[in-house]
Amino acid sequence: MKMSCVDQLILDQSWKGTCVRVIGVAVVYLGLKYLPDAMSWGAQHWGIAPMSPQQAEKHGGIVTVFGIAFILMLVVETLRWSFKLIRKR
Repeated sequence: MKMSCVDQLILDQSWKGTCVRVIGVAVVYLGLKYLPDAMSWGAQHWGIAPMSPQQAEKHGGIVTVFGIAFILMLVVETLRWSFKLIRKR
């Protein structure tokens, strides 16, 4: 199976891969964080259904989990680059 250019960027072990992974997770985190605002704006302007109160209650937990995952990913990428620099010396 042939890998696409996006797959190659994500799996790249250089700074490009790190940037793509960090930016990708940051975009997902910010998208989830501002999803309720976007849904209420869309409900006002486009007539889509807003989030129910039950969905809004569970949304905070989901954002927390993704925030923890984002911070953990930053720590792992920093450690990986640190070990890589130490190994080169």
